Amino acid sequence: MCRSFLSYFATEQGEKYDGRFNLGVVSLNLPMIAKDSVSNGKLFLEELYKHMQTAYQAHMLRINRLKGTKAKQNPVMFVEGALARLDPEETIDKLFYDGYASASFGYVGLYEAIQILYPNCSLEKYKAYGEKILTLMSEMSEYYKNKTGIGFGIYGTPAESLCYKFASKINDKFPGTLDKDYLTNSFHVPVDQQVDPFTKWNVESGFDFISSGGNIGYVETPNLKHNMQGLEALINYGYENIHYFGINQPVDQCLKCGFHGEFTATAEGFECPDCGNSEEGTINVIRRVSGYLSAPNSRPFNKGKMQEVVNRVKHTEG
Repeated sequence: MCRSFLSYFATEQGEKYDGRFNLGVVSLNLPMIAKDSVSNGKLFLEELYKHMQTAYQAHMLRINRLKGTKAKQNPVMFVEGALARLDPEETIDKLFYDGYASASFGYVGLYEAIQILYPNCSLEKYKAYGEKILTLMSEMSEYYKNKTGIGFGIYGTPAESLCYKFASKINDKFPGTLDKDYLTNSFHVPVDQQVDPFTKWNVESGFDFISSGGNIGYVETPNLKHNMQGLEALINYGYENIHYFGINQPVDQCLKCGFHGEFTATAEGFECPDCGNSEEGTINVIRRVSGYLSAPNSRPFNKGKMQEVVNRVKHTEG
Protein backbone atom coordinates (compact mmCIF):
# COMPACT_ATOMS: atom_id res chain seq x y z
CA MET A 1 0.00 0.00 0.00
CA CYS A 2 1.51 3.27 -1.16
CA ARG A 3 1.06 5.25 2.05
CA SER A 4 1.34 2.54 4.69
CA PHE A 5 3.70 3.09 7.60
CA LEU A 6 5.25 0.37 9.70
CA SER A 7 5.23 0.96 13.42
CA TYR A 8 8.46 1.06 15.38
CA PHE A 9 10.11 -2.32 15.88
CA ALA A 10 13.61 -3.01 17.14
CA THR A 11 15.87 -5.95 17.94
CA GLU A 12 19.25 -6.04 19.64
CA GLN A 13 20.70 -5.00 16.29
CA GLY A 14 18.55 -1.84 16.19
CA GLU A 15 15.43 -0.65 14.36
CA LYS A 16 14.07 -3.00 11.70
CA TYR A 17 11.81 -2.20 8.74
CA ASP A 18 12.95 -4.46 5.90
CA GLY A 19 11.22 -7.84 5.76
CA ARG A 20 8.20 -6.66 7.72
CA PHE A 21 4.66 -6.58 6.34
CA ASN A 22 1.04 -5.47 6.81
CA LEU A 23 -1.73 -7.95 7.62
CA GLY A 24 -4.38 -5.87 5.89
CA VAL A 25 -6.79 -2.95 6.27
CA VAL A 26 -10.41 -2.75 7.38
CA SER A 27 -11.81 0.68 6.49
CA LEU A 28 -14.72 2.49 8.14
CA ASN A 29 -17.27 4.59 6.24
CA LEU A 30 -17.30 7.50 8.69
CA PRO A 31 -20.08 9.52 6.98
CA MET A 32 -22.35 6.46 6.99
CA ILE A 33 -21.76 6.03 10.74
CA ALA A 34 -22.42 9.74 11.24
CA LYS A 35 -25.65 9.71 9.21
CA ASP A 36 -26.87 6.57 10.99
CA SER A 37 -26.17 8.24 14.32
CA VAL A 38 -27.99 11.47 13.46
CA SER A 39 -30.96 9.66 11.93
CA ASN A 40 -31.40 7.31 14.89
CA GLY A 41 -30.66 9.80 17.67
CA LYS A 42 -27.50 8.01 18.79
CA LEU A 43 -24.14 9.38 19.87
CA PHE A 44 -21.64 9.26 17.05
CA LEU A 45 -18.63 8.33 19.19
CA GLU A 46 -20.53 5.44 20.75
CA GLU A 47 -21.47 4.14 17.31
CA LEU A 48 -17.89 4.60 16.12
CA TYR A 49 -16.73 2.56 19.12
CA LYS A 50 -19.03 -0.30 18.04
CA HIS A 51 -17.82 -0.18 14.45
CA MET A 52 -14.20 -0.27 15.61
CA GLN A 53 -15.04 -3.43 17.54
CA THR A 54 -16.52 -4.96 14.38
CA ALA A 55 -13.44 -3.94 12.39
CA TYR A 56 -11.24 -5.59 15.01
CA GLN A 57 -13.26 -8.81 14.76
CA ALA A 58 -12.85 -8.74 10.97
CA HIS A 59 -9.10 -8.35 11.37
CA MET A 60 -8.86 -11.24 13.80
CA LEU A 61 -10.99 -13.49 11.58
CA ARG A 62 -8.48 -13.03 8.76
CA ILE A 63 -5.42 -13.30 11.01
CA ASN A 64 -6.71 -16.47 12.67
CA ARG A 65 -7.35 -17.96 9.22
CA LEU A 66 -3.71 -17.29 8.34
CA LYS A 67 -2.42 -19.04 11.44
CA GLY A 68 -0.92 -22.42 10.70
CA THR A 69 0.19 -21.42 7.20
CA LYS A 70 3.50 -23.12 6.52
CA ALA A 71 6.40 -21.16 5.10
CA LYS A 72 6.65 -23.54 2.14
CA GLN A 73 3.26 -22.37 0.89
CA ASN A 74 4.96 -19.14 -0.19
CA PRO A 75 8.66 -20.01 -0.28
CA VAL A 76 9.81 -16.76 -1.91
CA MET A 77 8.28 -14.75 0.91
CA PHE A 78 8.94 -16.91 3.93
CA VAL A 79 11.76 -19.35 3.08
CA GLU A 80 13.99 -17.55 0.60
CA GLY A 81 14.14 -14.25 2.46
CA ALA A 82 11.71 -11.74 0.92
CA LEU A 83 10.09 -11.45 4.36
CA ALA A 84 11.78 -14.17 6.41
CA ARG A 85 13.99 -17.24 6.29
CA LEU A 86 11.94 -19.91 8.01
CA ASP A 87 12.13 -23.68 7.77
CA PRO A 88 9.71 -24.85 5.03
CA GLU A 89 7.64 -26.79 7.57
CA GLU A 90 7.59 -23.92 10.06
CA THR A 91 4.41 -21.84 10.37
CA ILE A 92 4.48 -18.10 9.82
CA ASP A 93 2.51 -17.32 13.00
CA LYS A 94 5.43 -15.93 14.98
CA LEU A 95 5.89 -13.15 12.41
CA PHE A 96 2.51 -11.67 13.36
CA TYR A 97 3.36 -10.70 16.93
CA ASP A 98 5.36 -8.33 19.11
CA GLY A 99 4.74 -5.52 16.64
CA TYR A 100 6.70 -7.22 13.83
CA ALA A 101 3.66 -7.14 11.51
CA SER A 102 1.21 -4.26 11.28
CA ALA A 103 -2.55 -4.16 10.68
CA SER A 104 -4.63 -1.10 9.93
CA PHE A 105 -7.98 0.43 10.84
CA GLY A 106 -8.69 2.62 7.84
CA TYR A 107 -11.15 5.48 7.51
CA VAL A 108 -12.73 7.38 4.65
CA GLY A 109 -14.67 10.65 4.60
CA LEU A 110 -13.64 12.34 7.84
CA TYR A 111 -14.60 15.72 6.39
CA GLU A 112 -18.07 14.62 5.22
CA ALA A 113 -18.74 12.88 8.55
CA ILE A 114 -18.07 16.09 10.46
CA GLN A 115 -20.23 18.11 8.06
CA ILE A 116 -23.09 15.68 8.74
CA LEU A 117 -22.58 16.00 12.50
CA TYR A 118 -21.86 19.75 12.48
CA PRO A 119 -23.24 21.33 9.27
CA ASN A 120 -21.26 24.22 7.77
CA CYS A 121 -18.48 24.00 10.35
CA SER A 122 -15.32 25.97 9.62
CA LEU A 123 -11.96 24.39 8.80
CA GLU A 124 -10.77 25.35 12.28
CA LYS A 125 -13.63 23.47 13.90
CA TYR A 126 -13.19 20.62 11.43
CA LYS A 127 -9.66 20.16 12.72
CA ALA A 128 -10.80 20.12 16.37
CA TYR A 129 -13.64 17.67 15.74
CA GLY A 130 -11.46 15.52 13.48
CA GLU A 131 -8.74 15.19 16.09
CA LYS A 132 -11.34 14.01 18.62
CA ILE A 133 -12.63 11.31 16.26
CA LEU A 134 -9.21 10.09 15.18
CA THR A 135 -7.92 10.11 18.74
CA LEU A 136 -10.69 7.71 19.78
CA MET A 137 -9.79 5.42 16.89
CA SER A 138 -6.11 5.67 17.80
CA GLU A 139 -6.75 4.84 21.46
CA MET A 140 -8.79 1.78 20.51
CA SER A 141 -6.10 0.74 18.05
CA GLU A 142 -3.48 0.99 20.80
CA TYR A 143 -5.69 -1.07 23.09
CA TYR A 144 -5.97 -3.85 20.51
CA LYS A 145 -2.22 -3.65 19.87
CA ASN A 146 -1.48 -4.20 23.56
CA LYS A 147 -4.09 -6.94 23.79
CA THR A 148 -2.85 -9.00 20.84
CA GLY A 149 0.77 -8.04 20.22
CA ILE A 150 -0.16 -7.18 16.62
CA GLY A 151 0.97 -3.75 15.42
CA PHE A 152 -2.44 -2.13 14.94
CA GLY A 153 -2.60 1.49 13.76
CA ILE A 154 -5.11 3.77 12.07
CA TYR A 155 -4.75 4.48 8.38
CA GLY A 156 -5.92 7.34 6.18
CA THR A 157 -7.45 5.12 3.49
CA PRO A 158 -6.65 6.37 -0.03
CA ALA A 159 -9.98 5.02 -1.35
CA GLU A 160 -9.10 5.10 -5.04
CA SER A 161 -12.23 3.05 -5.84
CA LEU A 162 -13.76 2.88 -2.37
CA CYS A 163 -14.53 6.62 -2.40
CA TYR A 164 -17.28 5.87 -4.94
CA LYS A 165 -18.56 2.64 -3.38
CA PHE A 166 -18.87 4.18 0.08
CA ALA A 167 -20.62 7.27 -1.32
CA SER A 168 -23.02 5.05 -3.29
CA LYS A 169 -23.94 3.12 -0.14
CA ILE A 170 -24.75 6.37 1.68
CA ASN A 171 -26.81 7.73 -1.21
CA ASP A 172 -28.69 4.43 -1.48
CA LYS A 173 -29.59 4.34 2.21
CA PHE A 174 -29.99 8.09 2.77
CA PRO A 175 -30.88 9.72 -0.57
CA GLY A 176 -29.83 13.34 -0.85
CA THR A 177 -27.23 13.18 1.91
CA LEU A 178 -24.35 13.76 -0.50
CA ASP A 179 -24.28 16.10 -3.49
CA LYS A 180 -21.49 14.13 -5.15
CA ASP A 181 -20.52 10.56 -6.03
CA TYR A 182 -17.39 10.30 -3.91
CA LEU A 183 -16.08 10.79 -0.40
CA THR A 184 -12.96 12.72 0.51
CA ASN A 185 -10.29 10.16 1.27
CA SER A 186 -8.47 10.05 4.57
CA PHE A 187 -8.44 13.32 6.59
CA HIS A 188 -7.99 15.66 3.63
CA VAL A 189 -9.53 19.05 3.10
CA PRO A 190 -11.92 18.45 0.16
CA VAL A 191 -10.41 18.82 -3.30
CA ASP A 192 -12.76 21.68 -4.26
CA GLN A 193 -11.89 23.90 -1.26
CA GLN A 194 -10.23 27.13 -2.39
CA VAL A 195 -7.38 27.34 0.13
CA ASP A 196 -3.70 28.11 -0.16
CA PRO A 197 -1.27 25.20 0.34
CA PHE A 198 -0.07 26.38 3.74
CA THR A 199 -3.63 26.65 5.09
CA LYS A 200 -4.41 23.16 3.77
CA TRP A 201 -1.37 21.66 5.44
CA ASN A 202 -2.00 23.59 8.67
CA VAL A 203 -5.47 22.07 8.88
CA GLU A 204 -4.23 18.57 8.12
CA SER A 205 -1.09 18.61 10.26
CA GLY A 206 -1.64 16.65 13.44
CA PHE A 207 -4.00 14.22 11.73
CA ASP A 208 -0.94 12.62 10.12
CA PHE A 209 0.78 11.75 13.37
CA ILE A 210 -2.43 10.30 14.83
CA SER A 211 -2.78 8.16 11.70
CA SER A 212 0.19 5.97 12.56
CA GLY A 213 -0.75 3.26 10.05
CA GLY A 214 -0.16 5.58 7.09
CA ASN A 215 -1.32 8.74 5.30
CA ILE A 216 -0.24 11.40 2.84
CA GLY A 217 -0.73 15.16 2.66
CA TYR A 218 -0.66 16.70 -0.81
CA VAL A 219 -1.23 20.03 -2.54
CA GLU A 220 -2.15 20.81 -6.13
CA THR A 221 -0.12 23.58 -7.78
CA PRO A 222 0.39 25.11 -11.21
CA ASN A 223 3.62 24.19 -12.93
CA LEU A 224 6.39 25.61 -10.76
CA LYS A 225 9.34 25.07 -13.10
CA HIS A 226 9.74 28.85 -13.38
CA ASN A 227 9.15 29.40 -9.67
CA MET A 228 11.81 27.37 -7.91
CA GLN A 229 11.62 29.65 -4.89
CA GLY A 230 7.93 28.83 -4.47
CA LEU A 231 8.58 25.11 -4.86
CA GLU A 232 11.38 25.29 -2.31
CA ALA A 233 9.08 27.09 0.14
CA LEU A 234 6.49 24.30 -0.18
CA ILE A 235 9.10 21.58 0.30
CA ASN A 236 10.54 23.31 3.38
CA TYR A 237 7.08 23.83 4.87
CA GLY A 238 6.03 20.27 4.17
CA TYR A 239 9.25 18.95 5.65
CA GLU A 240 8.61 20.82 8.90
CA ASN A 241 4.87 20.18 9.21
CA ILE A 242 3.74 17.08 7.28
CA HIS A 243 4.80 13.50 7.95
CA TYR A 244 4.64 12.43 4.28
CA PHE A 245 3.66 14.79 1.48
CA GLY A 246 3.40 15.27 -2.25
CA ILE A 247 3.22 18.29 -4.56
CA ASN A 248 1.11 17.64 -7.65
CA GLN A 249 1.97 19.58 -10.81
CA PRO A 250 0.67 19.29 -14.39
CA VAL A 251 2.95 17.22 -16.63
CA ASP A 252 0.53 16.11 -19.38
CA GLN A 253 1.50 15.87 -23.04
CA CYS A 254 -0.37 15.62 -26.33
CA LEU A 255 1.50 13.52 -28.88
CA LYS A 256 -0.55 14.96 -31.75
CA CYS A 257 -0.11 18.72 -31.36
CA GLY A 258 2.83 18.73 -28.95
CA PHE A 259 1.04 20.49 -26.08
CA HIS A 260 2.79 20.29 -22.70
CA GLY A 261 0.87 21.31 -19.59
CA GLU A 262 -2.41 20.24 -18.03
CA PHE A 263 -5.17 18.41 -19.86
CA THR A 264 -8.82 19.20 -19.22
CA ALA A 265 -10.49 16.64 -16.95
CA THR A 266 -14.07 15.72 -17.90
CA ALA A 267 -16.52 13.06 -16.78
CA GLU A 268 -15.51 11.04 -19.87
CA GLY A 269 -11.76 11.36 -19.33
CA PHE A 270 -9.02 13.81 -20.32
CA GLU A 271 -8.59 15.94 -23.43
CA CYS A 272 -5.94 18.27 -24.79
CA PRO A 273 -6.96 21.91 -24.21
CA ASP A 274 -5.29 22.96 -27.48
CA CYS A 275 -6.57 20.44 -30.03
CA GLY A 276 -9.23 18.50 -28.13
CA ASN A 277 -7.41 15.19 -28.56
CA SER A 278 -8.48 12.44 -26.14
CA GLU A 279 -7.34 9.41 -28.14
CA GLU A 280 -5.67 6.68 -26.11
CA GLY A 281 -2.10 6.13 -27.24
CA THR A 282 -1.65 9.72 -28.37
CA ILE A 283 -1.91 11.40 -24.97
CA ASN A 284 0.19 11.14 -21.84
CA VAL A 285 -1.73 12.07 -18.70
CA ILE A 286 -0.32 11.65 -15.19
CA ARG A 287 -2.31 12.15 -11.97
CA ARG A 288 -1.49 11.40 -8.36
CA VAL A 289 -4.10 9.06 -6.96
CA SER A 290 -3.87 7.36 -3.58
CA GLY A 291 -0.31 8.60 -3.06
CA TYR A 292 1.19 7.33 -6.32
CA LEU A 293 1.39 8.61 -9.89
CA SER A 294 -0.79 6.84 -12.45
CA ALA A 295 -1.96 7.14 -16.05
CA PRO A 296 -5.78 7.32 -15.85
CA ASN A 297 -6.22 7.24 -19.61
CA SER A 298 -4.65 3.75 -19.56
CA ARG A 299 -6.55 2.56 -16.48
CA PRO A 300 -9.66 4.76 -16.17
CA PHE A 301 -11.02 5.83 -12.80
CA ASN A 302 -14.52 4.87 -11.72
CA LYS A 303 -17.32 7.44 -11.83
CA GLY A 304 -16.76 8.79 -8.34
CA LYS A 305 -12.97 9.12 -8.54
CA MET A 306 -13.22 10.80 -11.94
CA GLN A 307 -15.68 13.30 -10.50
CA GLU A 308 -13.22 13.99 -7.69
CA VAL A 309 -10.42 14.62 -10.21
CA VAL A 310 -12.64 17.01 -12.19
CA ASN A 311 -13.41 18.93 -8.99
CA ARG A 312 -9.79 19.43 -7.96
CA VAL A 313 -8.64 23.04 -7.63
CA LYS A 314 -5.16 24.52 -7.36
CA HIS A 315 -3.92 25.42 -3.91
CA THR A 316 -2.53 28.86 -4.52
CA GLU A 317 -2.05 32.02 -2.49
CA GLY A 318 -4.89 33.62 -4.41
